[in-house]
Amino acid sequence: MLIKSPKSVNTYRPANLGDSLLENGEIIEGDWRKNPTTDSFYPLQVPRGGHNAKISAKAVRESFTDHFVNEGAVEWQWNYC
Repeated sequence: MLIKSPKSVNTYRPANLGDSLLENGEIIEGDWRKNPTTDSFYPLQVPRGGHNAKISAKAVRESFTDHFVNEGAVEWQWNYC
């Protein structure tokens, strides 16, 4: 999930739920690790359906994947795989 601004973070997930990255590269583990089987970070349970994403949405996803694995990669990202 991409979050546009720090102000909107708590709209999509409770504070401290996700991991945080300090400027020195240290990871502060989030509360989600206490219950890693949780279905969603979203505080309200959204009904799940069997709907497939549109072909155009899949194309955008593949485009982002290609970018962030190749020219958009950052030097430290492979340290966390």
